[in-house]
Amino acid sequence: MKVRFNRWYNALLSSLLAMLGFASCSGDEDEEPFVQMYGVVIPNIEWRGTVTNEAEAPIQGISTLVKYAIMDYNDPSKVDYYTVDSMLTDANGRFAVRVPDIKDPNYKLILQDVDGEANGGTFLSDKLTLTDLVAEEISGDKDAPKVYEIKNKIILKK
Repeated sequence: MKVRFNRWYNALLSSLLAMLGFASCSGDEDEEPFVQMYGVVIPNIEWRGTVTNEAEAPIQGISTLVKYAIMDYNDPSKVDYYTVDSMLTDANGRFAVRVPDIKDPNYKLILQDVDGEANGGTFLSDKLTLTDLVAEEISGDKDAPKVYEIKNKIILKK
């Protein structure tokens, strides 16, 4: 009972602090440069890729989520994930998600078929580690996020 209470208490407290942190980051539009405060992480790296089926045809409506894995130190076999960014693939199977760091192996790209038969069949979910993906930087200036194109074939099976 105490553990359950602590989890609810921590979740409520974290939510309140997050809301306060994000609310305090707004500023005047005339300010240059815009300064982020209170440790708000800004995803500054964009990953783009294409999801296909086994026949290499693009799949529309696949949920692409970037999640960060956190190990429970009390129980190392238990891993919790929180979502960093998410997007559905478009008609060409394309997606773009943002992450704060590409070198951290705790970031996972999770692919899920959320619309069932509507996109040509039910596809199995897949989980990829971002550090295992091969990507090429395709753009990025100092004011815009760096953009990487994933070169790996991301294929979902039925």
